[in-house]
Amino acid sequence: MATEIKKSKIFIIVLTISATTLFAGITYAHASANPATSQTSPTLVWPASYGNPGGLPNALTGAATAGWKYGTAGTGAQSVPAAPGWPVVVAGQAGSISTSGDIAVVDATDISASYLIVTVYITNMKQLALTYNSYCLPIRIYSAATFSDGAIAWSASPVVDSNSINTANTYLTNTQGFESFKLATGVDKYYAITLDAGGTYYPYQTGAPGSATTPALYITAQRTS
Repeated sequence: MATEIKKSKIFIIVLTISATTLFAGITYAHASANPATSQTSPTLVWPASYGNPGGLPNALTGAATAGWKYGTAGTGAQSVPAAPGWPVVVAGQAGSISTSGDIAVVDATDISASYLIVTVYITNMKQLALTYNSYCLPIRIYSAATFSDGAIAWSASPVVDSNSINTANTYLTNTQGFESFKLATGVDKYYAITLDAGGTYYPYQTGAPGSATTPALYITAQRTS
């Protein structure tokens, strides 16, 4: 019996890991609005650039607070993404993310495929292991609740993806440094990736050579049926 094999293309957000701490907490991996040639138009994932307004799909150009789930009003027509709050790490003292923040926006409006498989990775787990015994970071996905004239409002609760994964219960951890989500495409389908307040981490030491206290992130997007 012949077996039909369906091929799907993988589109990778090529991120350059910056050694600069962009806020009191996470060292974030950046990509330009038009990443390298491994990702074709339209751009699928738009990562936050903290301190800079916009950086979003062109369709999201409405009110000054439109676009980022936790953004604040900025100059022009787009909001400034909010960085997750990361308290000072003290050896022997448990901590958690103090305030929710934006990671990226996913543009799922291209209906040439039925779904996007979006995966968020921690790329510096070895360095984090020199600081933490354990960590459990709340990675969340929110869908667009309304979209009109470029202004977007995000749902109050995280989505349940097409694999019945409730993203209110998903975490990036020291034992599994990635999470994948199957997100439906469609007209006006946008998703916000965030690190929400809460979770926990336990540092056993700080300042060890080659160590890190905050995660660097990498995102891939794959079209699939």
